[in-house]
Amino acid sequence: KIYKKMQKHRKLQAENNYKNYKMTNIERNIIVGSLLGDGTLSIYGSSKNAHYRENTGREQKEYRQWKVQMLRNLDFKTKKDGSIYSPSHPIYTELYNIFYSNNRKVISKEGLKLLDHPIGLACLFMDDGSLVINSYKSGNNITLYPQIFLYSQSFTKEENILLKDHIKEIFNIEFSLSRRKDGSNYILTINKRNEVYNFINIVKPYVEKIPSMKYKIDIDNKLIEAKNR
Repeated sequence: KIYKKMQKHRKLQAENNYKNYKMTNIERNIIVGSLLGDGTLSIYGSSKNAHYRENTGREQKEYRQWKVQMLRNLDFKTKKDGSIYSPSHPIYTELYNIFYSNNRKVISKEGLKLLDHPIGLACLFMDDGSLVINSYKSGNNITLYPQIFLYSQSFTKEENILLKDHIKEIFNIEFSLSRRKDGSNYILTINKRNEVYNFINIVKPYVEKIPSMKYKIDIDNKLIEAKNR
């Protein structure tokens, strides 16, 4: 009985002996921007606290390594399969309670307050965004125009509106709500040329640090390629 009590006491000590992480604003924005994209928070088994994880394709390897490097003070690690993860910790449980409701990832005003630095917007874009060159024909003329897409169809229409309004308020970038056939049927887009360039200028300092992600902001080359086609 004494041995079992000692084991129980040690277990309680281990559970409560958490490392004292001090999350910076940059680190928080990387995590929050990623949570709005590919990142997830989970509480597994007997664990009391959530941990962050992210599974993406091989083409994202360099990008994931950049995240691990940026979040090294929070003990982020890479698994053999290329996925990244954090330790279970109360700081992630706090985020879990903000960004999840009934096991579904949600967007709320409370959560969006944590997205206040361009690096967070850049992570959201690198996770779930794209730069597309579209065109329309008028007579013998073909006009090319760039667009930015945020594939946020996993969130509801109301959540997309919250995100759109927050980006406008904090970063002064005007997204539009657009229809789509899958998910919640809504995503966010930028259709005005000047606004596309404004957005790219905001995220560029962070995106260009990852060579494999530069194609997402290489608007001039994309326009040239589209013109040649």
